[in-house]
Amino acid sequence: MISEQHKVKYHYAPISSVESPLFLSLFINSNTFIYSISTHQFNQIIELGHIEIDNSRSTFSISNHYSYLIETYLLNQKKFEKVNIAILNSDFTIVPEAYSSTSELKSLLNFSNGNFQDIQTFFHQFADFKFYFSTNLELLGLLEKTFPNASIRHSGAVLINLMFGQHSLIGCDLFLNILDGFIEIGIKENNKFIFYNVFNFDTNEDILYYLLFTMEQFNLNPLLVKLTVACHLPVTDELINNINKYIKNLNFCIADKEIHLNEEISKLPQHYYFTLLNQHLCEL
Repeated sequence: MISEQHKVKYHYAPISSVESPLFLSLFINSNTFIYSISTHQFNQIIELGHIEIDNSRSTFSISNHYSYLIETYLLNQKKFEKVNIAILNSDFTIVPEAYSSTSELKSLLNFSNGNFQDIQTFFHQFADFKFYFSTNLELLGLLEKTFPNASIRHSGAVLINLMFGQHSLIGCDLFLNILDGFIEIGIKENNKFIFYNVFNFDTNEDILYYLLFTMEQFNLNPLLVKLTVACHLPVTDELINNINKYIKNLNFCIADKEIHLNEEISKLPQHYYFTLLNQHLCEL
């Protein structure tokens, strides 16, 4: 059964119904379905769910999983004033504005990531570059049908935007986001975007390797670089301690001061669910 392939890592929902206008944030990738329901323009978080998907033995498509989870948590039965969805995948490429063309979008993605079939392509515009990405048509159809007012963006574009605007990231050179089976790494220098990529990992050693290898490629001094971390791990976790052995200036993300977590959710550390809870701040 499809339910047996899901692991609930965190879930809190209010006992009584809330009549205020509701807002929905989703963060999804092939391993993860995370959502939050809020009021007051995404600033009052009243419900949060984090479900890990076991793809190793799944006979269902990822869209089947999302459809099941949307129905299980009654997200299709609520009326949301606004919906933000961040999709994390490796089907993207970043191109300088001077060399980009919307008409060449599929060819750019084909060159970067292989031949794409049955996909929908999009781009995010930044000051001097474009962030091209794609997503599966079946998945896109499900999201657009269920949430017709949704803003659908790639997690990488959201992260890049936050690196230059979210208060806890403005001073960092290097950003690490640790997720279920994936990490995101972003670099900026002198307030200019330098690098973003997504890596799959199986072990903590993989994370250390990708982080240190990326730093080496961009000549980042581990004694001087300012690293900011978002993750679903406590600050005392073994992985965090190991990273801190190599990188001395390590800080954690802090949510925007206007974001408030209700009741049990307020016990979560502020560096948890960073993209999910802050994506509404992006202007893309």
